[in-house]
Amino acid sequence: SVYVVTNSTHSITVKKVWKDSNDPARPVSVKVELQRKLESEEDTAYKKVAEAEFGVNSSPAWQYVFKGLEKQIRQAGENYQYRILETAFILKNGETIPVDNKDNIPAKESGGYTFPIHRREIS
Repeated sequence: SVYVVTNSTHSITVKKVWKDSNDPARPVSVKVELQRKLESEEDTAYKKVAEAEFGVNSSPAWQYVFKGLEKQIRQAGENYQYRILETAFILKNGETIPVDNKDNIPAKESGGYTFPIHRREIS
């Protein structure tokens, strides 16, 4: 017998776009958290599966790719739903500023996701 194994993974590209006219107080990086749940579950079921920090020194700048993400749970064949939460800004002096996630930002399976700008006064 011959068995064919299909790769059931995908990638999600996350890109941070700033609309601050190159403000010198801009953080040097951001931290994000990738979460997932089954499509049939409530939003409260999201659980962290990965995290990343990326920024001005990333290649390409302000972009990160989560790779090898499962599309569905193998036993049941039910699809996963992913979302990205921006969790913190890292300032030039190394200080970490937590981000208040008022919006749950769903990750798109193709084309990635561009974060909205969380305008904060940083002193």
